[in-house]
Amino acid sequence: MPSAPWYTQYEPLSRQLNSLKTAFEDRCTALQISPNTALSEIWMDVIARAVHESNWQEGIQLERGRTRELAIHVFDDLEGVAGPHLDFSAILAKHKQQVLKMKHQGAQLEEIAAYNLSASYLAIIWIGMELARRHTTALAYALRLFREVYDKKEERAFSG
Repeated sequence: MPSAPWYTQYEPLSRQLNSLKTAFEDRCTALQISPNTALSEIWMDVIARAVHESNWQEGIQLERGRTRELAIHVFDDLEGVAGPHLDFSAILAKHKQQVLKMKHQGAQLEEIAAYNLSASYLAIIWIGMELARRHTTALAYALRLFREVYDKKEERAFSG
């Protein structure tokens, strides 16, 4: 059975999405955690799993729990890097500082590899989010300009 395109069902899908969002927020409130914290936990888990599987494919066999710990450290270490844009100089400087610290503490090559890959995945997510925000902003701007032109033409059509 072929499915209908999403845009022909926008209203029901929008209602369903809003319902799911409300249920998620209600569940977070019941658990007394911030929705952002819950989403961060999900991202950490996704990254830890991806890093673990990727490293195993490359012959870097670090235990899953240790991989997750390192992914959590990446989130904690890079969490303070924020601003109106991505400051990759600051991100790279902070990352370099952490890797050097790990080396001085005697971290294994596998641990450094897992930390590096976790940071790479997190940076890719940030880049994707930044590009999506910029794209959305550009579309909103274009739509606003279109709306202004449309409204002026409508006014002229009614006035005369």
